[in-house]
Amino acid sequence: MGANEPLVYMIVGGVLLVVGVVVPFLMVIQVLSSSFLLNFVSVGASVAGLALGLIGVFSYTRLRR
Repeated sequence: MGANEPLVYMIVGGVLLVVGVVVPFLMVIQVLSSSFLLNFVSVGASVAGLALGLIGVFSYTRLRR
């Protein structure tokens, strides 16, 4: 495992979390029309972002010990 791989996981996780917040906000203010697929993608991005971020944080702390 490379030294900056956990950082990449944390950055990608953060981007996915932001997408998971911005897309529902755009649906609420009716910029995007709400659909089942878009809702599913939004929740999936949020969950995947949380998981990748946590994996990145745990890997970072394990490398720095």
